[in-house]
Amino acid sequence: MGKSRLVEEFLDRAGLPYVFYTSSTRSAGEELELFTREVAASNLPSANVFRDVHVSSWDAALRLLVAALPPDRPILIVFDELPYLTVADPAFEGALQSSSTVTCRDYLSRSSALALTSRVWKR
Repeated sequence: MGKSRLVEEFLDRAGLPYVFYTSSTRSAGEELELFTREVAASNLPSANVFRDVHVSSWDAALRLLVAALPPDRPILIVFDELPYLTVADPAFEGALQSSSTVTCRDYLSRSSALALTSRVWKR
């Protein structure tokens, strides 16, 4: 069983709302569009805030994600194959770390689990 499948199995058994997003070699715009679709299709209680929405940056996507997170229970967010995402859009890593997403970071540190999985790059 591979790493990604193992994470998916954990998410299914955890009994918590979650988003599992797998990056690939798509363009930055495609990654954002597919991420918003994945969140909209997830079991987050307020996932509907992502329906029929277009975001133009990871900062906007992460802020919108915070709006979909329940205030009273933990959730899991998994970005699988993270290196592909950071190559396609270097702004992702900055958005996750920047002060402009402090709301997201504060929420994640207090109320939920953030799981990042990635493929190990071999040279």
